Amino acid sequence: MPIDFREVSDVLEGFNLASADGLLLLAGAGTDPQRLDARLPTIISLPVSKALRDAVLSRYPAEAPVVLSYGASSESGTVSTLFAGAPPGPSGFVYLAPLTWEQDLRDFRTLVEVIARLRAPDGCPWDRAQTHRSLAPYLLEETYEALEEVDTEQLPALRDELGDILLQIGLHSQIADEAGAFSVADVVEGLLSKLIRRHPHVFGEATADSAAEIAERWEVLKSRERANASILTGVPATMPALGYAQRVQDRASNVGFDWPSIDGVIEKVSEEATEFVNAEDVGQREAEFGDLLFSLVNLGRHWEIDVEATLRGANRKFVSRFQAMEIMANEEGISLAELPLEKQDRLWGLAKEHERA
Repeated sequence: MPIDFREVSDVLEGFNLASADGLLLLAGAGTDPQRLDARLPTIISLPVSKALRDAVLSRYPAEAPVVLSYGASSESGTVSTLFAGAPPGPSGFVYLAPLTWEQDLRDFRTLVEVIARLRAPDGCPWDRAQTHRSLAPYLLEETYEALEEVDTEQLPALRDELGDILLQIGLHSQIADEAGAFSVADVVEGLLSKLIRRHPHVFGEATADSAAEIAERWEVLKSRERANASILTGVPATMPALGYAQRVQDRASNVGFDWPSIDGVIEKVSEEATEFVNAEDVGQREAEFGDLLFSLVNLGRHWEIDVEATLRGANRKFVSRFQAMEIMANEEGISLAELPLEKQDRLWGLAKEHERA
């Protein structure tokens, strides 16, 4: 039911508000929760839908003040006391005071404002000194840290690492904004336009029946957007080499340039291994080893293995086992380097057993 605006003056008086200027008026039963804006003074008519109540609980701090007006009577409380239990109602109005930016920590606008403040003339000297180039190592480092949490499935830690990546995006956008190049709003607009444009099966009339079909269409759409440039354009050459190899192979496969079956891939791996073994000098051996690695990536890709993630997992496993060997050697009062290979191998076997246990 929409708000009866004839009641607004009485409601304002009940909440001791001078006017409706800047007020957000929401019908609690039928309003899209996305309309909620905690930066604005807000009046919601009762009853409140579950969706809107959940939005209030998510959007406002638990201790944020709330006033309920039931005609001549009113009740004060907090978001947690008045919204966490049974929904308030069945009739009346709720007043939510606007949040300050210090309180409004769930809004993307607050992130933008805080970063702008850090970059202000009287802000943080370190943040003010940063450039796109100086921040580049941090962007890469934070991305790798997030990947580590993905690999180990540590979701609370992943949340924190994604926040660190978001900080890097915010800093780069603010630096660009100061230079008059683009703003963070331009970044969001570009992303959303691309998502809508490249999902015609969701936002348009096209249809798609499988993830493989969507991936193939995605590459075609990207190629058209680049004025028919190579489909390999845009794969960053600075990516880790294994991941880069898998990505360019994926793109080539999307236009049909691929082995028709796994048998051809296995034969190619065997062929490259033979050529590596038979190499006649260092230069040829290095080249053949690269070809062998590339063919192994292709083999993993055909078996739907993320080769970069798999190697990271193998690296973690080796480090864990080796460090366990060092601990066991120290417990025996000897350095691992002083042990002969056969005893080191015994400790390796023990480390593997402990890992399985």
